[in-house]
Amino acid sequence: ALGFAPLQVLVIPDSVLVIGEDAFNQCSGLRSITIGKGVTKLDFNMFSCGWVEELTLPFVGESRDSTTNTHIGYILGATTYETNKNISQTLKSVVITDATTIATNAFYGCETVENIVIPDTVTSIGVEAFKNTKALKSITLPFVGLEKETEVTQSFYKVFNQSAFAPIIPTTLTHVTILGGDHIDGNAFMDCESITHITLPATLERLDDLAFYRCSNLRVVNIADINAWCRITMREANTNPLIASPSA
Repeated sequence: ALGFAPLQVLVIPDSVLVIGEDAFNQCSGLRSITIGKGVTKLDFNMFSCGWVEELTLPFVGESRDSTTNTHIGYILGATTYETNKNISQTLKSVVITDATTIATNAFYGCETVENIVIPDTVTSIGVEAFKNTKALKSITLPFVGLEKETEVTQSFYKVFNQSAFAPIIPTTLTHVTILGGDHIDGNAFMDCESITHITLPATLERLDDLAFYRCSNLRVVNIADINAWCRITMREANTNPLIASPSA
């Protein structure tokens, strides 16, 4: 174990495949941790430090394929997802780089996290994966909803709250980036009143009726490809976030 308190920034490259148990025990000075995509398993409490501000990880939890220990706090000493909120009161940013799934309650109770990035390698996100992320300001997601490819109607809020009762998303959340997906279902962002900025993917082909219904504070829509945008099928005029009255 390094056990070296002054160490503040740790970067483990993609070429590293295994990290030994307790390798970074007592590295209490760590503020930023980046683990490369080559690592396939992360140990419980491997970073027993209470002041981490930034995490960049290949996946959430113990391993890519694990069905247990799938919560973000596992490597910081949280025994269950309910104790995520106890791990670090300074954690602000989490970037995931190479996961295929994000489990239910993966980020539950991460009350200080302001920024979350989930990559386009992810194909499924568990219901309420980001529940009680009360300080969240910005999130990047690979698609809208819980599954990348499904016939079931997808709603943005279900990764935060299974219930449609307000507030359905964190009231602090203002910036949303969607990386992929070919359509956005009707009412997908209904009542997401805190969102002011949204970035939509070039892969988008269809926007269904009232996709952004009552997004009353939406002010900026970033479009990755204007030519792709002009080819999008919009079911109704009030579907277009560029021209529709948010409260109509």
